[in-house]
Amino acid sequence: AAAMARGTQRATAQTDDWIHVTKHNNYPTAEDRLLEKALFLSGLEILPSTTTTSTTTTTTTQEDADAILAAQLSAQEQETDPPPRLATGKSRLQLATLSALYHEDFDQLFRVLGRIQIVYVNTWQGRIAGSTNGCTVIAPLMCIHHLIDQISTHSLPDNDGLDQDTICSVIDQETPIILQELRTQLNLADQAFLIPIDVHDYLMNNGQLHSSQFVNVIGGNILDEDHLSNLVGALQDNENKLAATLFFHEHVVAILKIRRSKTECYYDVIDSLPLKETLMFVDETPVEFLVRHGHDATDTLAMEEEMGHLYLDKTAVFRCMDVEALRVCLRWYACSKFNPANIQYIDAYEWDDAQSDFDPRVFQAFVWGTAPSL
Repeated sequence: AAAMARGTQRATAQTDDWIHVTKHNNYPTAEDRLLEKALFLSGLEILPSTTTTSTTTTTTTQEDADAILAAQLSAQEQETDPPPRLATGKSRLQLATLSALYHEDFDQLFRVLGRIQIVYVNTWQGRIAGSTNGCTVIAPLMCIHHLIDQISTHSLPDNDGLDQDTICSVIDQETPIILQELRTQLNLADQAFLIPIDVHDYLMNNGQLHSSQFVNVIGGNILDEDHLSNLVGALQDNENKLAATLFFHEHVVAILKIRRSKTECYYDVIDSLPLKETLMFVDETPVEFLVRHGHDATDTLAMEEEMGHLYLDKTAVFRCMDVEALRVCLRWYACSKFNPANIQYIDAYEWDDAQSDFDPRVFQAFVWGTAPSL
């Protein structure tokens, strides 16, 4: 989003701190969709509009007018975006320390307590050429299949997540068709990224989503506990089946809420192109990781080639057994995606809504539910 932001004008609208949480009773109107498109392209930045009104009339001499004009031109020439706020708080942890703690939390819940489980599916975004850069389509399709996978959406328990055949069908068969159609409609290159709102509009026009299923759109700093709680809370606030698409760091994953009873829920985070870093154990070396995933440590050339790849050639499904496990999973997922330049920026600067288009912590999530007629 940051790269796209450099060529995008700022969206201007009146808001009550939209970036923390925006709630709609219905899916956005056409004007809302245009605004959301601008927000996504600009990294969720939204600035309040300013209007000035005058109720008095004054007489200004030519000399005064020239002076005012010169002052205005000078101000325009000097006007620039304010720099990001430096991180000066002494109590603030460096990101490397915070990331290590979050990794340990994840590892504990995964390997020791079993409250996070990981299942791998033998396909991934890009395995089929037509699915490359298709995460913006893959994630909402996962949500759609989850929301319609049983006739009575009010009966419990839900089906136990999406089966591997469905996940493979979404990535390898359904996504390439939609990607080709959408890119043709929008006059985009064959492997161009798509923005969420274009995909949502297509899916609604195609009858696969309905505006009444739209629950919420949430954005902010993924490392901020309040902002993250807005997302996690949105997946708890509804008795019906829920699903969300999480847009973060130029990638999109699906989050499926799976109701086991009136008081118990699982959450599946489906990543169609997982980073190896996300999946590594604490203190595990890259070689040990590859051997654990079936690679031959004696095949030096193959190991060296594989170690140059950032992503695992599988889809990963993270089963979080409760809401706190989901929170732990999302914290580590976020930290595992930060590169050295991101880490340097985060350590140097506080989060600032006005600078969010350049901030690697920014996220956006769309939450969907079952249609009232289902």
